[in-house]
Amino acid sequence: ARYGTGEKIQFPHNFAEHYDTAKTYGTYVAKLKLPKIEAGQSLAIYMPYQYGSYKLYVNENVIARNGTVGSTKSEQKPEMAPKIGQMHVSNQEVILTLQLSNFYSSIGGFLITPYVGDFKELVNTHNTSIMFRFFTIGIVVIASLFALFYSLFNKRSPQIILFVLFSSALA
Repeated sequence: ARYGTGEKIQFPHNFAEHYDTAKTYGTYVAKLKLPKIEAGQSLAIYMPYQYGSYKLYVNENVIARNGTVGSTKSEQKPEMAPKIGQMHVSNQEVILTLQLSNFYSSIGGFLITPYVGDFKELVNTHNTSIMFRFFTIGIVVIASLFALFYSLFNKRSPQIILFVLFSSALA
């Protein structure tokens, strides 16, 4: 519900769908039933990239934050990065609270659904996606370097310089 109004909304939710602007703030609350926890297992919540700053609570304990949440543009400090918040709970039912503010992006709100699962599996999945991105960027950089060296030795291809510039900007 948006602070002060109590209006019910569904996850995920774009601020602009309910309000005049995407540059506002709100609080989302949900009751979540977790899977059975086995001995030695630790659960976590993976928060993908969200537009704006947020603070995620599980039963009143902060487990993940991104930037500084504020009710005005001067109070908010934006950050956009995925986070993994580890949960230490004894009950299967928990209350998730997400405070979210957006005053810098034209897209705001809670847009991408978080994942709940085993902590080690979520960390491995996150690390694998980061390695894939680095691998992809590396291939683009190597291709642009190869094209740059090729264009230095072959003066008849000025289009290659454009490709090198585009590749470098993309990387």
